[in-house]
Amino acid sequence: MRRIFNDTADSVHGEQLGRYFSGFYDGYCFLPLHAFCGQQPLISYLRPAYRVATHNAGAILALLVRRLRQAWPEVKLVFRGDSGFCRPLILAWCERHGVEYIVGLTTNSRLETLSLDIRYELAIRWGAERTKQRHFGRIDYSCRQLDASSTQGGGQGRGRAPRLLRGDQPARQPAVAL
Repeated sequence: MRRIFNDTADSVHGEQLGRYFSGFYDGYCFLPLHAFCGQQPLISYLRPAYRVATHNAGAILALLVRRLRQAWPEVKLVFRGDSGFCRPLILAWCERHGVEYIVGLTTNSRLETLSLDIRYELAIRWGAERTKQRHFGRIDYSCRQLDASSTQGGGQGRGRAPRLLRGDQPARQPAVAL
């Protein structure tokens, strides 16, 4: 069972309590946290926009996992989130509780170098077909910032490099599933 966590701006219309101006979204808004299982919404948690994207995400994840395991004890759970949810506390919690995860990583020069083969293959396919492409490959990548006892310290990842109709311009953030 794959659960997707996502935060998105909810624009405010009027003088609502808890509204906050977000420079990123260029307006007054709330920043609700949504969790889905496929297309099925599981939770929508309204938060003010001055909170970080992961505010209460760990607690909500723990509650969802506990409830889902009550109903389906043998189900395989996979947490999926963008790079805003790639936090050591959340990932360590997932590892301790047997929840697999797929999270995006903010791109850096090391990931750019490691993903050259994936992006090269993708560029060839895009050049031949001139249509939106998505290609997956395997990357060995270590994060020095995470605890050495974590499997993430020497984990493997799968790189995804979407290629849109913009030619050789990759999407803003290649995702790496750890």
